[in-house]
Amino acid sequence: MNEAFAFYWSASMRNNPVDTINGISVDNTARHPIFQNINQWMDGIAFAGALWDVRQSLGQTLADDLFIRTMELEGDSFHNFLYDILVVDQSLHSGTNKPAICDAFVVDHGIYIPECYGLTSKPIADISSPFDVVVGPSPQIQIVGTARKAQSATFTNYSVDHRDGFYTDSSTASWSASGVTLTSSTTEVNGGVLATLDPSTLTDGYNIIRLRVQDSRGTTYGYTRVYYSSSLHTGWPVNTGLYQWHEGSPAFVDLTGDGIKEVVYDSESKLYVRYQDGSLFWEKNFSGVNWITPAIGDINLDGQPEVIGFNGATVYAWDRNGTQLWSQNVAASSFTIPVIADVDPTSTGQEVIIVGGHLGADTNLHNYIFSKTGSVLANWLVPQGGSIPFHLPHASPAVGDIDGNPQNGLEIVATMYSGGQTKVFVWDEDGNSVYTEKSFPGLGKSSPVIADLNGDGVNEIIQAVSDTTSGNGSNDSKVYLWNRNGDYAGWPVTLPSES
Repeated sequence: MNEAFAFYWSASMRNNPVDTINGISVDNTARHPIFQNINQWMDGIAFAGALWDVRQSLGQTLADDLFIRTMELEGDSFHNFLYDILVVDQSLHSGTNKPAICDAFVVDHGIYIPECYGLTSKPIADISSPFDVVVGPSPQIQIVGTARKAQSATFTNYSVDHRDGFYTDSSTASWSASGVTLTSSTTEVNGGVLATLDPSTLTDGYNIIRLRVQDSRGTTYGYTRVYYSSSLHTGWPVNTGLYQWHEGSPAFVDLTGDGIKEVVYDSESKLYVRYQDGSLFWEKNFSGVNWITPAIGDINLDGQPEVIGFNGATVYAWDRNGTQLWSQNVAASSFTIPVIADVDPTSTGQEVIIVGGHLGADTNLHNYIFSKTGSVLANWLVPQGGSIPFHLPHASPAVGDIDGNPQNGLEIVATMYSGGQTKVFVWDEDGNSVYTEKSFPGLGKSSPVIADLNGDGVNEIIQAVSDTTSGNGSNDSKVYLWNRNGDYAGWPVTLPSES
């Protein structure tokens, strides 16, 4: 939106719709969405075009006053801005300018909200779903949106068709209705299912889906795009909702005992377990945003896997059927994956390890070890080093025998970074330092690795660090190697720069 406002205000102040530097014109017919693989701001051209069209209809003084007052409401999307400007116009001008505003946004540039129904001079054609997603041979695709008549018009019909292509106007392929089943072509649809589409009729790659709406006052088109892959497994992909944030990876485990693995993954505020065909096994709500890969392991040693979820504030343990075993709140927001390992020889079962993190003004890193029943076995702090607090950790810890005495438990190796420095800690099951932490220049976001590289019975620690202090990024990234006896000759190794 910021780019769109910049385009518009530059044009309005100069009273010239064309930017002579980059050639962009706000006097355009661009329709939202504009699909691009580069320059994400391109979609703003349609929004800027809607602003310009309002200016052309209402005049500069009135339009700019409406825009300034609407911007003060801080709407964070094209659609929210349209809603807000209708509210402002209702307050200042009793809504007399709503038809011109809705025509500019909805009819001319494809930015629709329900409040514009009955105010436009042409019919409304809007596809809300699917929107730029990957689809496979199944299941059927529901085309959801709105097909409605213009003000004082008689509704005629609507149709849905498709063709291959990356842009709405870039393909020479003809439009096809193959595989399309309309809900009811002669009845208006208001935010509902317009049609179903058999995805197997699509071409591998990008496909444009078009909605055509006709009434007694004219014809309007709406568009969306999907990417079709005929090689996708039946039942996948699964839609997790519009604008859902994902940073974690899915986990695969046989929870049902039938020899076929299920898929465990998180979406914002939820954790899902699905069968191999994409159907739902069970799901759980999180009280907050979950961006962390779930951990899978047999924590109580009953021969059945458990699922461990962490949303940055609470750790959850569920059995294979989704029954919650326990939960624990922690003061340790982080991006790290929980680790399941037997680090405490005095505790039965395997432990759950949460390393690093801080909340609010508390800049100490909090670390936890939980028993199989969720009781806290250890909880220790790592004070911030110097004036710069540690960043929220991204690197999950590694667990292994570092001191050569596995009978006393395994060690926890954890990586933190702050102020251009990466620190690697080695702790025992009580949080005591086994060795003095290592410090390296650069950004350590990758997890350490524990392995006996030369077969001498002594485990090494391997840590990759991206050196950002010189501003050259990966040109100075290094991999470090050491064990309990000290550093290795020939290490660190500088990684080659990206070409």
